[in-house]
Amino acid sequence: MALPLARRFEMRWLVWRLPRRVHRQPLTLLLAGMVPPAERPAWRRPAEEIIAGVQQVLARPFRMRGRRCLREGLAAFHFLRLGGHPAVLHFGVDRTTTRAAKIKGHCWISLDDRVVMNAPGPEYVELFAYRGQALPGPQAAGPAASLGL
Repeated sequence: MALPLARRFEMRWLVWRLPRRVHRQPLTLLLAGMVPPAERPAWRRPAEEIIAGVQQVLARPFRMRGRRCLREGLAAFHFLRLGGHPAVLHFGVDRTTTRAAKIKGHCWISLDDRVVMNAPGPEYVELFAYRGQALPGPQAAGPAASLGL
């Protein structure tokens, strides 16, 4: 079953605003903004339905083309949390690029210790898992876009 039109519109609105936030905010503030203030009954849907809705809304991005996993990860994390699902947003790097001029990053989503979106390859090592916990304030950090995700 597809998400109702109002839910898809809400997804599109968040996704439309994401590029500006990614380019202007440090990762700690960006992540804090993705934690919804409270569960909303209108979003109580199966996790698979929410994930499919995020993938459908983001199928043809007109912005943030180079950061697909970050865009999908942030949106899926936000909407799964709105629906009451304990989503975890994982960040990792490609260990084969750690000595390269540009490090390759990746993020993925898990539910109940099972990867449900953007599964990482074996070359990726996890650096950080975000479960909605409080994070330290930014320490002269650059915008989230500078992380190479």
